[in-house]
Amino acid sequence: SPNKTMQVAEALYAAGVLSYPRTETSAYAPGFDARAVLREHARHPVWGRTAGFLLARDKLVPGGGRRVGDHDPITPTRCVQRAELKPVEWRLYEYVVRHFLASLMGELRLRDITTEIRADLEDARAAAAAGIRDDDARNVVLVHRQVVVDEVGYAAAMPWVLRDVRAGGADGVEEVTLSEGDRVELSNVRVEPSMTERAGFLQEHELVSLMDAHQIGTDASMSQHIANIIDRKYVAVCDNDLREIVHRAPNDKRPRQIGRQLV
Repeated sequence: SPNKTMQVAEALYAAGVLSYPRTETSAYAPGFDARAVLREHARHPVWGRTAGFLLARDKLVPGGGRRVGDHDPITPTRCVQRAELKPVEWRLYEYVVRHFLASLMGELRLRDITTEIRADLEDARAAAAAGIRDDDARNVVLVHRQVVVDEVGYAAAMPWVLRDVRAGGADGVEEVTLSEGDRVELSNVRVEPSMTERAGFLQEHELVSLMDAHQIGTDASMSQHIANIIDRKYVAVCDNDLREIVHRAPNDKRPRQIGRQLV
């Protein structure tokens, strides 16, 4: 949860591993020595090669961000190994380090290519076997989608970004080039029945984004606001099967009626 994340971040700050976490500033100060941080991490077994790649550059140009007059952005202040931290601490520490490295890299450039393929099912038996009526056999449109990475940019330090955009990996995917009028052969035709699914629940990171958009709280206080409405039983944190994942007393699992109405 955001509140637990903030508690872990404050513990890492107290241990001298991260800078002060309660900040809204996302742009580095003019005198910030990024190279000094990179040198300390250049021999790290997990991301040392990325840090070394950045050190080899003649000039480091951090990405945008803003300064609002409070503390500097969250950055690693000491290089540590996985064995030195608890698992939850390591996850947050690794994220901060990778985000720092990504902020010194270029943009991710990719192409999202969608191709429509009109299928002419001349074989009536094949169409029937696939559950397609004769009237529809000549009006089947297949959609082929691929994401091609031209410049990996900051995603080299944050590989999960490539998974989110379904790019396949840091080296991208082999581009399939199709042009209007090209003919392709269908090796197999089948119809898979499915049902529409209900909308997913509001996730906590989405709630944080909405709070930020509507200026509810600050980056330092949002996690506590969310913890408050959970503790006061206005909402419950659950998985997709409505199983609550925030521990409560056995007879105190459901939010109060006023909470359901507010949500």
